[in-house]
Amino acid sequence: MKEFSNPIIKEEVIRYKKNIYIGLFLLGLCLICIIWGIFVSKEAKENMVSFHDVIVNQNDKENVLSYVDTDIFPYLFATNDDSNGNFYLIRDNNYMYVAYMSDYDYERLKDETLYTDNKTERVIGVSALVPTEVKKLAIETVKELWPDEEITLADYEYYFGNIYLDMTSDAVDVAFWQNFLAFILGLCGTTFIIIGLINKKRFLKNINKLSLEDKKKIDAETLDKDAFYYANIHLYLTSNYIILMNGTFKIIPYSNLIWLYTIEQRINGIKSTKSIVAVTDEAKTYNIAVVPALTKKYMEVFDEVFTTISNKNTEMLVGYTPENCKIIHDKTKQIKQNKRLTK
Repeated sequence: MKEFSNPIIKEEVIRYKKNIYIGLFLLGLCLICIIWGIFVSKEAKENMVSFHDVIVNQNDKENVLSYVDTDIFPYLFATNDDSNGNFYLIRDNNYMYVAYMSDYDYERLKDETLYTDNKTERVIGVSALVPTEVKKLAIETVKELWPDEEITLADYEYYFGNIYLDMTSDAVDVAFWQNFLAFILGLCGTTFIIIGLINKKRFLKNINKLSLEDKKKIDAETLDKDAFYYANIHLYLTSNYIILMNGTFKIIPYSNLIWLYTIEQRINGIKSTKSIVAVTDEAKTYNIAVVPALTKKYMEVFDEVFTTISNKNTEMLVGYTPENCKIIHDKTKQIKQNKRLTK
């Protein structure tokens, strides 16, 4: 890069480095959010109360993170085909409760070795109001398991309270927003770093392909009073060259162009972007500029670039027409055939 005295070219490399630094900064924020989430989860678990306490002392309060130290594996009594779990009866040393858990938790908790030698297994969830249909099924299950129990729906609150323990991951994840934010920041940070590294490597690689003489020649062209740099689209137009600097460093002589045209992309019928496309005498196609189609400032730049390039080579075809498409198709086909013959 030291062969170039033009600060704009040097600033392009700095721009890629900035993207990398931004990515690292975002990853730093991601790490902070992860630590924050761990702290929130830890604090919530430290302040957690027993599910029995929520029923007895907090009047069946909903959305309270709580636990049950169960001493026997769960008993399935109500399935829920439309969701990610089922309803079970669980028990601690003294009382029975209704819990809602995933199949994964059930498979883990039905391991009888967890409860040998008077051991218990702690399950964590959030208190939630019991649907009436679930109450009915729970009462029926109690009658089946203990036929001597004379229990009715009116007795449900006495047996179980009016809440159940929701053990599903969505309900228990008290640090959801911290983890979600960490995911977004991590994804954005990684993307910035990868794009920055790729663009920087490609930019420097293309520059290093040039000889010292070519570098000095290009540098002089860009510093000439007739050269103009379009910062919004990272494009240089000099007296003899198009220089692409948006994620690359590509030099295209005007004399090499055989076709120049514009295309527009639509999303749901609405103009989204417009592009200037150039085809060279080596049958290579380049996107010279891509701009938002509905932004007046960009469209003025777009039109100026297209007009300037068109005037630099009067022999090339201009415009996307059926006639030009056929001519270029035949010409590029011949160019490719000639390349194969010369190999």
